[in-house]
Amino acid sequence: MFDRASYLIMRHLEFLNLLCEVSRLIIKYATKQDVDRVSLESANRDKIINILIGFHDQINQLFKNSAKENLKSLGLDEILKTWAFESEQKIAYIQELDVKILELLNQEKQKTKEDIQNVFLNRQKFGGYNLHNVK
Repeated sequence: MFDRASYLIMRHLEFLNLLCEVSRLIIKYATKQDVDRVSLESANRDKIINILIGFHDQINQLFKNSAKENLKSLGLDEILKTWAFESEQKIAYIQELDVKILELLNQEKQKTKEDIQNVFLNRQKFGGYNLHNVK
């Protein structure tokens, strides 16, 4: 049980680090207005989140039926506390990155909305110059 728990916890933390890295990449590409890369990295981010949920569920299932005394005798109680603390820190950091991502995406959304509005208005203005139907 100790080996399995250690493996799952380490993999979970590795994927949290990977999630941080991908979130920073999304910010980088959103700043450069590279929508294709933002979309690609967002899809990768969703896959990483699904993997993280799987690891988290496995860890919870592993410790669900274990008594606290059993965890203490195996030395897992301190490992679990450390894992929980590190996970909370990384999740808080990821949430900060998410706020930045949303701000950048909202800016891009507003810019796109204005561009579409300008194109529409320009087409309406030039629509009046169509003299092909005049006899």
